[in-house]
Amino acid sequence: MWPAARRACLIALVASAGCSSPPFAAPLDGGAVGGLDDGSAGGPGDGGAGGPDAPGGTPDDAARPGVDARALIDAPVAVPDAPVEATDLAVICGHAPVTLDDWEACYQQRVCEWQVGCQGGGAFRDVQDCIASGDAVSGGRLGAERRARERAVAAGTAAIDPEAFQRCLIGTSAVHCNTALFDENCLTRFTGTVGDGGTCSTDAECASRGAVCQSGCGDACCAGTCQPRPAEGEACPAYETCAPGLVCGLPLKGADHGICESGDLGAACRDDSDCDLDKWCDATSGRCRATFPIGAECVSLLQCGDDASCVGTSISDTAPGHCAQISRPGDPCDFMCYGNLYCSGSGRCRSLPVLGQSCSALTPCAGADVVCNSGLCVVRSDVGAVCSGDTCLPGLFCTSALGDPHPTCAARRAAGATCNDPGQCESYACSGDEQQAGVCQSCP
Repeated sequence: MWPAARRACLIALVASAGCSSPPFAAPLDGGAVGGLDDGSAGGPGDGGAGGPDAPGGTPDDAARPGVDARALIDAPVAVPDAPVEATDLAVICGHAPVTLDDWEACYQQRVCEWQVGCQGGGAFRDVQDCIASGDAVSGGRLGAERRARERAVAAGTAAIDPEAFQRCLIGTSAVHCNTALFDENCLTRFTGTVGDGGTCSTDAECASRGAVCQSGCGDACCAGTCQPRPAEGEACPAYETCAPGLVCGLPLKGADHGICESGDLGAACRDDSDCDLDKWCDATSGRCRATFPIGAECVSLLQCGDDASCVGTSISDTAPGHCAQISRPGDPCDFMCYGNLYCSGSGRCRSLPVLGQSCSALTPCAGADVVCNSGLCVVRSDVGAVCSGDTCLPGLFCTSALGDPHPTCAARRAAGATCNDPGQCESYACSGDEQQAGVCQSCP
């Protein structure tokens, strides 16, 4: 991921649905944390008033030009205490995980905590909404991936690595908004027995550290082959594609790809892209440096870690900004906030609107079952209701995707029914695609 793209990734993480990764989550099948685009950023007739600051849809604060950056940082605001990072699995998960289902359930919970606390766009109202609706919003993909891992463990082609899994659960936290996106431990939380080039159905089966199971389609029934990630010194197309612990550095002049390298503290760098996500490149020394603590002076987003950002740089072109938390209502902000918040015109983080409140394209509704329609947060459509695009409840789809001239919301279909996307099928497996319709298939 090149410098501009890496910066854009942090912004997209807040503003919409993450970047360059599969929908929904931290490496659910060995991939990176990513966003879930459930259409909550708008719907038919989307427009209307700015986001509310209180129930009932109070209009957004008017912009106040000339606000002093330091005053924004120092002004007292009544906000809850910052979350404390937990390292005990009994605390993180509610009880120490023993079975595969225990580990998977805790992972889903942690991913949801990260999504609700860090990822913008209001895909879910709260953690419980995410846990209950996540698979439905993904069209069944999450359930299909989890079943594939269960089959692999049962067959002995994959096993849990308790130490890596524990580190993954600690790192996948709303306290680490910036770094949880590509936590290397989550890429290795399973150990596999399938060698490079061998047939696989899930990343968990691959023996090479961080290898991915590549296939020609995204359906649940597709078999693939284990492919290792590029090692240190090898070419790479994007930031998150290297072997765990490495970054895809800035391309050399004239090259269309980067080189996998260490982004550790003190490593040589030319740009922030050459450093780990919890580091930044000091142009003076040409070395990767650790991110700054809350309150430190800063000049760029990447200098502040965890759930903080460099606030104040957009207000003054001469004075530096300061690292400030942007994950709680009332926190100071320049243009973005983490989680189900938006940056109001007064330079404060405000909660996204919920059912019955006013909304807009810039202030989408929070919740998997609501959508912004004509400036108001309304419940998504149920089975049989007329629909247009992505306005149906989680777990349903609009038959407009199949060319229906009178589209309605429909439940996912049984084997043999017409489809052109796996999310339209109960099995999450469709023999067709957007170019050529097929039928829903039954997976072994």
